[in-house]
Amino acid sequence: MEEKILAMLEKMYAEFADKLEQLADQMENTNKTVADMDKQMRQLGEQLDDVENHMVNVESELKTEMGALLDTQRFVLDRLDRVEVKIDALAGKVERQDLRINIIESGKKKLPI
Repeated sequence: MEEKILAMLEKMYAEFADKLEQLADQMENTNKTVADMDKQMRQLGEQLDDVENHMVNVESELKTEMGALLDTQRFVLDRLDRVEVKIDALAGKVERQDLRINIIESGKKKLPI
């Protein structure tokens, strides 16, 4: 009977040792996976930092370009306003000239030639 108990204990010990080894292998694989994920996360963090730096540069460039564009737009609108004033003045002169021409022509029609 002692031999049976001893054999059973040896069998249980072998099974536990096998299970413990499997657990150790799984832990090692898990640790490697976590280490790989940690490395990937660091790389992603670095890439994100690069993207953020690039975006800051782009925003800075856009602010400069937008400022120049708005300045140009203001200049063009000012010039357009001046051109409109001149066109309105010319239109007034043309109307006055048309009126004078009509008066002169109507006066010539009344005069016998």
